[in-house]
Amino acid sequence: LAYVELTILIDMYRLGFENTPKFISTSDAFSNFPVSMENLKIFDYHDGVLVNYYTDLILSRAETESILNADFNKYHEAWLRGKLNGEDHIIYVMKREYDNFTRILAIALEEKDTSWNLFDFFKIFFIHSVFIIIFLVFLYLLHYRKIIEVKYSFRSQLLFAFLLLSIIPLVFLAAYFKTLTDDKNNSAIFYELGKRADGVVSYVNDYLLESDMTLMEIYDRANRDLGIEFSVYDNYNLDYSTLGIYYNIGLLPKILNSSVYRKILLSGLEEYVVEENVDKYEFNSFYHKAQIGGREYLIKVSDLFNKIRLPMTGTEVNIFLIGTYSIAVLLVILISTLLANQISRPIRNLTEATRLVAKGDLNISVEEKNRGEIQELINGFNSMVKELKIKQIELAEMERETAWKDMAKQVAHEIKNPLTPMKLSVQQLIAAHSDNSPKFNSIFEKVTNTIIHQIDTLKNIASEFSAFARMPRLKLADVDIIKILFDTKILFTNEEVDIQIESEYREYIVYNDFDQLLRTMINLVRNSIQAKATRVDIKLSEVGDKYEISIRDNGIGIDDKFVKKIFDLNFTTKIEGMGIGLNVAKRFIESVQGKIEVRQSGDTGTTIVILLPKNINEQSNNLSGRSS
Repeated sequence: LAYVELTILIDMYRLGFENTPKFISTSDAFSNFPVSMENLKIFDYHDGVLVNYYTDLILSRAETESILNADFNKYHEAWLRGKLNGEDHIIYVMKREYDNFTRILAIALEEKDTSWNLFDFFKIFFIHSVFIIIFLVFLYLLHYRKIIEVKYSFRSQLLFAFLLLSIIPLVFLAAYFKTLTDDKNNSAIFYELGKRADGVVSYVNDYLLESDMTLMEIYDRANRDLGIEFSVYDNYNLDYSTLGIYYNIGLLPKILNSSVYRKILLSGLEEYVVEENVDKYEFNSFYHKAQIGGREYLIKVSDLFNKIRLPMTGTEVNIFLIGTYSIAVLLVILISTLLANQISRPIRNLTEATRLVAKGDLNISVEEKNRGEIQELINGFNSMVKELKIKQIELAEMERETAWKDMAKQVAHEIKNPLTPMKLSVQQLIAAHSDNSPKFNSIFEKVTNTIIHQIDTLKNIASEFSAFARMPRLKLADVDIIKILFDTKILFTNEEVDIQIESEYREYIVYNDFDQLLRTMINLVRNSIQAKATRVDIKLSEVGDKYEISIRDNGIGIDDKFVKKIFDLNFTTKIEGMGIGLNVAKRFIESVQGKIEVRQSGDTGTTIVILLPKNINEQSNNLSGRSS
């Protein structure tokens, strides 16, 4: 169908890629380098003279000498580190001997400074943050109905408010700075390209007046002398271009851009900047209406072939924005978290204290040093708790007084009952004696029996009243702990709890009170069930001269702040509790020279340990004196 004839001219003494335009750089031999060619600085020395270079950097004599006099290895290569134009560079130097000259090729790459390293870090941080935010938004939308029902804490609301008020202005500032920088860059591009277009027009018009060269020859000379790549349009057709090859092969159109045609040729503008593209590679082109040799032309100068130095490049803007604003966001999050925690801490402490008061702990006091309304609120809360404690003591005193009054009434009533028959019996006996009744002996016997019986009744009333005011008397005997544990397990057969008993021996004999030890074990297991435990493990073991009973459950555990108080009288964390059971258990265990303590408590459950002496003879002697 067709054929292509290709002629390649290779100049071994040149670099070969100096003028490769960016829009076709993806097809050159250097496109797959891990380092961008734009960041490289290449110097080509022939017999010590710089003949080719790929950089706009000018080396000093000392910098040139350091390259030419490098310490080459046996492969005629060297690595250098040093400053070029005040910046740290790493330099690779290669030396080659040809027939008629010595060639030294140096390739330098600027070492990344701290700002570049931070840029890389925050770029990754920023990308990860974007993905995390997108994921959180997706979760929020997925569980929207559940999330809106959640009651956020005061601290969370404060933190969200601080972040909202801080980050949104930062985002707007970043957007504004980016827009401002883009505008300044566009203005700089407009100015630089405009200066070059004016320079071309002045150069061409001066030569038209002073020489006999043709217009095309003057264009070529302007390109060589000024180092500016430009194109000239006559009406809407391309008349000349310093890089006409790209127009001839069709990469760039020879017809004037339609928007430029409307703005300049139809609307009458003198100059216009437009963004154009070649195969999706975008560049800026400056069009300038000029009078050359008495005719009107359009001069086009673009940054596609002309390097423009901007006050701040897009990469530098990204470094500044991503680095600076990422640090700012991190600082905002950190400071907002600290402030939210600092402001909400007194409220959280008051909330926790209120919960404790609701559970019956009136020994709580909030210790916070604040100013203003918060401190007044804390002082008011502490005063309220103190008043409640005083009222509770007064109420308890009143309840006890009322109870004693009721008890006194009941005892008085019970005492009156036997006194009446005793009085009647005595009166009957006196009457029989006064009348010298022949039945006096039988009446005497009957009356005395009645009086003795009523006296026994009074004695029982006194004993019961005495028992009401003190702990039951210890009934000490040899007791098998294993039997007590299994009796306890049987009592909770119908409960939804699995009680497991583990022991090394078949029996553990102690000198103790069977009933009270049984009541203690029942109380401890009941507490575990009330703590929502589904399993209670009771382990018996021998620890020195004592037997250890370990009761471990998987309930909700005891808060650390309550562990030291659970054996106190009238302390309880249960709504319906009286705070007596564990206190009674402790008093009993200590009365038999034992010890009870909370060994561990947390989210996984609670472990309470009882230690009982196993030396029966010695314990028997000690407890006999105590029980008497």
